[in-house]
Amino acid sequence: MTNNVHLETGLVIKNFIKGTAYSIKHLDKEHRLHASSEYVAIEFLIDAPKDYLSSQAHAEPLYISLYFDRADCQRELAENCYQVRCVEACDTFDFMLWAENAISVLTQALTVPGVTATDIADLQTVLQSEPSQRFLFKTFDSSDTTYQLDHLTANQPSHAAFAVFTGGADLSLQKYNAVDTLIFDQLDTNARLHMATCVLPEQEQARVAVLYGIEKQLL
Repeated sequence: MTNNVHLETGLVIKNFIKGTAYSIKHLDKEHRLHASSEYVAIEFLIDAPKDYLSSQAHAEPLYISLYFDRADCQRELAENCYQVRCVEACDTFDFMLWAENAISVLTQALTVPGVTATDIADLQTVLQSEPSQRFLFKTFDSSDTTYQLDHLTANQPSHAAFAVFTGGADLSLQKYNAVDTLIFDQLDTNARLHMATCVLPEQEQARVAVLYGIEKQLL
């Protein structure tokens, strides 16, 4: 798999376990990804080698590169590159399921209609608000939000978080506000939080996903 090809697309996904790469081009909530000359693409990288040079180094404007890594992976991060780690150690199969689910959720946040608006700029703002450039990612049922957040935030309050609240046709601003408050209360006083929503008619139970900033020394 080469890393020096500039793909003019909305989202680029590279899976180094499977050896595959594909893209989703210009999709937004009307089936076109919101992408101005400043926010062109996000590159999702699953289990990339530690010496991998992301495509954003060769692109103009720059990509936002997200490395989806195992729980114990440590890597140096260039500008506009961010690490998303699995919360718990797991085998290759479960790790790949976690990474593919995380990318699916983030893609839904940018492309599926909800009760609030979200675009690439919102995600980039959250990523840039975490000085370490490092995040954890976890999904859970909305009814478990308090318990899961207590576990996720046990070490420290985060400087930044990007949450995705998904549910069926009954997804409402009232439910959104309740979950938003629970997450906000776990963050640092001056933290940046954005919560996206996605209405998925086939989904019976509301779920929450959180991209949660962590300090480098906690890795």
